[in-house]
Amino acid sequence: MQVVRQFKKNWSILVPGILICAGLLLRDAFDYEINKYIFLILAAYPILCLNIGKALSFISFLIPLYFGLPGNYISILILARFTWEFLKSKHGINAEGIIISIILSLYLLISVLFHDNYNVYNLMGSLDYIILFLFVCLTVKYHDEGGIIFGYAIGTTALGAIMMTATLQHFTFLELMGSATRLGQFGVLQDQVESTMLTTVDPNFYGMFVIALVSSSYLLLKNKCFINKTPLIALSITSVILCLCGLSRTFLLILFLWGVLTAISRGSIKGVISIICIFAIVVFSVMWFFPDMVDAFDNRMNDSTMSGGNGRIRLIEEHFSKWEDSLETLLFGLGLYENNVHCGPLRYLFGIGITGFIILSIWLCTIFTVAKRRCRHISLSQYVPFVLTFIVFSTIPAAGSLNAIFPLIISITAIRL
Repeated sequence: MQVVRQFKKNWSILVPGILICAGLLLRDAFDYEINKYIFLILAAYPILCLNIGKALSFISFLIPLYFGLPGNYISILILARFTWEFLKSKHGINAEGIIISIILSLYLLISVLFHDNYNVYNLMGSLDYIILFLFVCLTVKYHDEGGIIFGYAIGTTALGAIMMTATLQHFTFLELMGSATRLGQFGVLQDQVESTMLTTVDPNFYGMFVIALVSSSYLLLKNKCFINKTPLIALSITSVILCLCGLSRTFLLILFLWGVLTAISRGSIKGVISIICIFAIVVFSVMWFFPDMVDAFDNRMNDSTMSGGNGRIRLIEEHFSKWEDSLETLLFGLGLYENNVHCGPLRYLFGIGITGFIILSIWLCTIFTVAKRRCRHISLSQYVPFVLTFIVFSTIPAAGSLNAIFPLIISITAIRL
């Protein structure tokens, strides 16, 4: 009965969401041709017409699926809705933060044009920082952190499920557990590695999405007013299992670190024992039901690329030498989309230079200031989601796109839980 009541209450976002997921699954896993404007139409009504609380939840669901959606068009819809909310709002929106966001966006736009990069995706990327700042402001104003994280949980789990289903159309599960292929590699077979319309993502990127989900959900589950606890637990467990199938070494290590930090932040023997028991159950379950996965992880952890960070250190050294080559590149960068350093913060530093990095840091500090507004007390445990997500962010080239930065924003809103 509760499921029926929840469906009746939220049908206006559930129906479009279900149709979008079904469309992505049919297109990417079963090769049905579905026009991108169908997805745009399905997304338009919840974003533009529903109350802002439901719209924010739907947007949180949608952004993890941006890999397979017409993201540029959807971002325009989101920016239009947020701008309208800003213009009609008499309070609750940080004006100084808006100014900083506009300055950062203009700086990034000029940087893209200066490096003769007229790709629409890159040009649109400069607007993402305004969208993200307004997203945090509206979340704080309407106090709907629970709905936002729950929407994000559905979107992140849907991303993994669609990606897994599509990958299994080309590989068996045993092949997926081997060293020859990885979760999400069906894009390689279709020659669409850089496709803007394919629901696939590198397992390390997906690991960032999942760790933000799991660590934020853990805080949300302690909220007595949140009623969707069982579905959130199910979504979190499912997303973790899907991510483990990607054999991401980074995710495995960060998942363990999350357990350690959570136990420490609780500061109680009962909490420590609970975390240890949960991890023991998960580990033994995987060893019992998925022995091939254990062998695959063992091979990954003993891979020869571990010592060199899987090529990350070499890339950092190469781009650092280019970045320090002149005063111009030091101050203004090599171009955000002209480098592929597998470290988010360094990609920003090398890409937009010291000047842009300072503006970006001020923007991030302003977001933290807004997120902490009216919070009486913030404990160590509330910072755990951001710390863990930022660590993963620092191991992948996640910069310059709305969906790549969004897990960080989710982890920042978790501070309010």
